[in-house]
Amino acid sequence: MGVAVMSAQRERSNYIGSTLLPTVLSHTGSRRQLYVLDLGVGVGQTIEIVSAERPCQFFFADIGRHVRSSYDGSAPGLLPFIVPNDIKFDICFFWDYLNLMNDQALRQFATEIDGYLGEQTLVHGFLAADQRLPMPYRQYKLYANDTIEHVNGDGFIARFPKSRRDFELAFPRLQCESVVLFPGNRQEILAAVKVER
Repeated sequence: MGVAVMSAQRERSNYIGSTLLPTVLSHTGSRRQLYVLDLGVGVGQTIEIVSAERPCQFFFADIGRHVRSSYDGSAPGLLPFIVPNDIKFDICFFWDYLNLMNDQALRQFATEIDGYLGEQTLVHGFLAADQRLPMPYRQYKLYANDTIEHVNGDGFIARFPKSRRDFELAFPRLQCESVVLFPGNRQEILAAVKVER
């Protein structure tokens, strides 16, 4: 097999279809402005796709940099320093970052973000499909309305893979509305704030 063919196959494998992203983007389609939290580094393509139809205000918190700098998975508080108190997020992209946090850091982050969750907030992210199997950490970005791009190698392990149960215990106001198996020992999740009855 030629080098060019192998390179093209490897590049194509970085693009993964998502059945949940269109739900996230259509859910917010009628709003005049969106408030978006991205736990990543703020990739331009993600910004362009989300803001294509309406104005958006993005908040970026590179949690991965903070958690990776601490081997035990702890993380300092971030959100109060970047987000005004009166903001309610429409979309939160957690990506793969919850799987880098130890239990204490996850609870701390969940407590921090709780005040920024409104009735219409949707949360997108990845959890472990099987916590007993190795799970490399992956950095993702939007490639299209229904496609995610895996933008880094698998050289760093997600040391604290989270299950759906871990997620729902840490975020008691959120419930997973959709869960889809995803490559790399992952579940892609779409969560929303529970409706009070």
